Amino acid sequence: MTPVSVTFRFYPGLFLLMLVMFLAGCASYNLRQLNKDNECVRCNLSGLEMDYLILPNATLREADLSGSSLTHSVFRRANFESAILNGVDLTEADWQMSKLMQTVMTDAILLKADMKFTNFYKADLTRANLKGADFSQADLDNAILQEANMEDIQLFLSFLKSCNLKSAKLMRANLKGAQMVGAQLQGADLTDADLTKVNLQEANLTGAILIKANLSYGNLTSAKMEGVQLQNAMLQNTDLAGVQLKGANLSNADLNGANLLETNLTLANLRGANLMGAKFSQTRMDAANLEGAIWFDGSVCQPESIGVCRKAPAP
Repeated sequence: MTPVSVTFRFYPGLFLLMLVMFLAGCASYNLRQLNKDNECVRCNLSGLEMDYLILPNATLREADLSGSSLTHSVFRRANFESAILNGVDLTEADWQMSKLMQTVMTDAILLKADMKFTNFYKADLTRANLKGADFSQADLDNAILQEANMEDIQLFLSFLKSCNLKSAKLMRANLKGAQMVGAQLQGADLTDADLTKVNLQEANLTGAILIKANLSYGNLTSAKMEGVQLQNAMLQNTDLAGVQLKGANLSNADLNGANLLETNLTLANLRGANLMGAKFSQTRMDAANLEGAIWFDGSVCQPESIGVCRKAPAP
């Protein structure tokens, strides 16, 4: 009997297509189960369109929703702890009071999303787009928001302790009363931001842009602010004790009543700044430019006021 020879051919492209179809089928099945049980722990929901989905109190711990679209969705008080949300679209979504601790949300889109009171502890939102979103009273302690777009964001009374905001865009952000102890803001842009009564103790703002920002009544004790841009900024009654402001640009800034105890203003630009009522004690101003500044006693520093305020001769 002649043996029959059987040849099997492997087609990588076909195999990949079948795998994609299988995974898509699994994701669709998981979505049906989620709608039925309001729970989908460690399941795959990636790449799905779930716009306008309403599932309050849902449980999706460790689920994979990467690349999915959830615009205008409502997941209030939901649990997404340790979920994967890379590239997810949450435009105008309402996820108030939800748990997103240790989630991975790199490159996610959260345009005008409502995230009030939501817990993002240790979440990774690197390069995420949060423009116009509302994170009021949200917990972002130890979160990563490096290079994130946070223009016009609401962070009123939010918690950002030790948060990584390096090179983040925070123009016109509302950070009133935010707790930002030890936050990393190197190179961040906070132009026109409202940081009234903010707590930035021991934070690192080296090279940050704070032009026209309002830091009045804030606590910035022992912060690192070398080379920071504070032109026309509001620093009324701000606590700057022990702050490193070497080489900073504070031209035309308002420091009325500010605490400058042991503040380092070496090589700083204070042209036209208002220092009326500021508290000086062991303040370093070596080579600082004080021309045109209003001194703490109300006198105006004359030209060539470098390192010291040269007052006009008495009439």
